[in-house]
Amino acid sequence: ATSQGSNATALLGIVKENGEIQDEMKDLVKQQVVEQMMTIVIQSDRDQDFHLNDQEIDMVLLRVRSLKGVEKLDEDKMRALLQEQRGMGGLMQLIREMASNSEKMKMITVSTASLQVED
Repeated sequence: ATSQGSNATALLGIVKENGEIQDEMKDLVKQQVVEQMMTIVIQSDRDQDFHLNDQEIDMVLLRVRSLKGVEKLDEDKMRALLQEQRGMGGLMQLIREMASNSEKMKMITVSTASLQVED
């Protein structure tokens, strides 16, 4: 009976640790998404005028949606923010705010399920 109790305690400890690791992995994926967004914004500015037009905003959304680890994207909210901040200065500020884990980051849901552990 004592060994069953210690086994249950050990199992609970492992489950708790697994949850903490999952949270850390999600944070890392969010950080990667934010870093990749800078590149996406710059690449999507096709005419290199440091200002995103509607077509370029569509390209940003398409590229963010296709990022590994992005499970869901609130496109309406992100489109509105991108349209509000069309200049590069405003866009970089938006990305910095997302990096600081603000409310704006909630428009992107990340998942660790698509990530493969490499040996």
